[in-house]
Amino acid sequence: MKYAKTLPEGSEEKKRELLSNGWNTLKEPDSIRKMILYSIPFMIINIAITILMINIVSPFTLEEFGIMESGVEITLNFFHLLGLILMTSIHELMHLVFVPNFIRSDKTYIGLTLFEGFVHTEEKVKRNRFILISLAPFVILSIILPLVLVPLGLLTTSLKVYMILNAAGASVDVLNILLIYPQVPSKALITNNGIKSYWKEC
Repeated sequence: MKYAKTLPEGSEEKKRELLSNGWNTLKEPDSIRKMILYSIPFMIINIAITILMINIVSPFTLEEFGIMESGVEITLNFFHLLGLILMTSIHELMHLVFVPNFIRSDKTYIGLTLFEGFVHTEEKVKRNRFILISLAPFVILSIILPLVLVPLGLLTTSLKVYMILNAAGASVDVLNILLIYPQVPSKALITNNGIKSYWKEC
């Protein structure tokens, strides 16, 4: 595992090597900006799912978040910022721990800044494992965690906000899954070259 400030760039040499060895190019947006743009509908869906899950176990009202008929009152402080950084870090670590042999891998990268992060691996990963890597932070932090915290009396308003933000941030992950699922056979391998993905049947 390596630390990187930016996503590793792909190389034409590796692209030619992959294609010559029978790897197929995944049909996907060709830039991060397009990925984010196309993921906006899933951002809305993810948020709706998380709010629904929270509401099942704990009352969810707009007033709780400072949104009232008389206006909006939101208070932000240093601890909220710290919580956001922590949430981003945990989200990326959730991706990381599901990458096979991530500690020993020299093809797996993690990058964290104040408000964003990424995990990138160029290891050859089975399709279903790749889907698990992509989906884990959303399912664990925004769907399962509310169900766990309520019985313990630990689900605060701030945590609800972080869970919703985590769900929004997982929209690109969900888009990734929906691109992979119909294109890549269940027993195929997936690898990356920069932001481009490739697959090959075992």
